[in-house]
Amino acid sequence: MRIDFSNCKTEVTKSGTGTYFVKLHFEDIGFYVSGIRVVPSKKVEGQLLVYKPAILNANDEWKSNYDYAKSCELWLYFKELALKAVDDYDDASEVFEDVEHMDIEAELGKAIDEMEGKSN
Repeated sequence: MRIDFSNCKTEVTKSGTGTYFVKLHFEDIGFYVSGIRVVPSKKVEGQLLVYKPAILNANDEWKSNYDYAKSCELWLYFKELALKAVDDYDDASEVFEDVEHMDIEAELGKAIDEMEGKSN
C-alpha cells in the first residue's frame, strides 16, 4: 500500500511567548499530526527550531508519544511543512498588521486622486 502525504492543510496558532503550534492535516487519508512546536532559537537569531509532537506531563516536561529518527524522511517532510506553515502564518499576520495600522481614508483619497490624474 502506498500512502499519499502530498495533500496537506495546515493550522497554526501562536502563543504569547512566541511558540507556534502547528497541525498538519492530510484529509485524503484521514490523518493528522497535531502539536508540532516551532520556536525561535535562543542561540541563532532568525532560526526556528521544530519539535516533535509532545504533551506536557504532570512534571511540566514535554513527553513525545511516538518518536522519529532525526533523519527519517517522514519527519523531515513534516518539519518542512511546519516551517512553511509558520512562514505563511507570519506573512499573513504582517499583511493584517499593515492593514490594521493603515489610514484607510487617506489611502483611498490617494487612490482616487491618482485615478483622476491629480496625484502629486
